[in-house]
Amino acid sequence: YYDGTILVDDGLSAHETRNVSLRVNEATDSVSQTASVIGSLPADPKLSGNVHLKTNEASLYLQIAHFGRSLDVESCLEKIQSPRLEKQMQHKLASVSEQLETASALVDSLKNRSAFRWGFDKA
Repeated sequence: YYDGTILVDDGLSAHETRNVSLRVNEATDSVSQTASVIGSLPADPKLSGNVHLKTNEASLYLQIAHFGRSLDVESCLEKIQSPRLEKQMQHKLASVSEQLETASALVDSLKNRSAFRWGFDKA
């Protein structure tokens, strides 16, 4: 995530980059009386746009949560209505169940380390 790309949204030179700018806006915010965040302006002083992450933390957490739901074999089997079809699926998943459990455990550990889990884990 932190090695990901950032977007510059300037009208003249909109582009993606992985280089973090250390430029700071010299004007202070009139409401909070604090200066801008380092890295929120493009490196080129001729550009006037803002810099932001291509993938924010909330969307990254939602992707991880989706992978977790996709890899949860037991909840998928519970949703199957037909007992015959459920038995067939259990037979097919028997060969890869260990790998799916390992992947699911990895995704769960990533979710548990995220601060966003408190806001989205209600579903």
